[in-house]
Amino acid sequence: MDKLVGKIDWPVFVLSGGALVLFVLASFINVEAVGDIVNLLFGWSVDYFGAFWQVLLLLMLGVSIVLAFSKYGNVRLGEQSEKELSTFRWVSVICISLLGAGGVFWAAAEPMYYFMEVPPVHDGIEPGSPQAVIPAMAQAYVSWGMAAWLHSVRRGQSSSCMPFIIKECR
Repeated sequence: MDKLVGKIDWPVFVLSGGALVLFVLASFINVEAVGDIVNLLFGWSVDYFGAFWQVLLLLMLGVSIVLAFSKYGNVRLGEQSEKELSTFRWVSVICISLLGAGGVFWAAAEPMYYFMEVPPVHDGIEPGSPQAVIPAMAQAYVSWGMAAWLHSVRRGQSSSCMPFIIKECR
């Protein structure tokens, strides 16, 4: 444990941990003000980075596909001589985990939410009207399409390298 504590990057730990502690304390003190600030910042980020975010995700998808089919796609991480799961089983586990978690927490509710609160991109459509169905489903497909799966691919790529990064720090 002492070796692990000695490897902590204290400035990063204090800044990120301190920001988290301040956020939680501010939420305990005045949750409405924190909610207003978060909503304001979220609205600002959507206004200025919404399309950029989608283009960036598309570029990341391209990079992931290129990496998968390049010579780096066959790099074996770890010290195992053979795979623990077949490719089909591994993809099945990932897909079912993602679909299960998403379905339980948000996938069914998201189209209904966008039906009741039409996304700002679709101005002039009354929430809850028959005209709100198409924008609601379109927004849900954006959230549950390639962008959602790409986040999982990128998390998998980065987290699969983490044990080797930590091993090098010891």
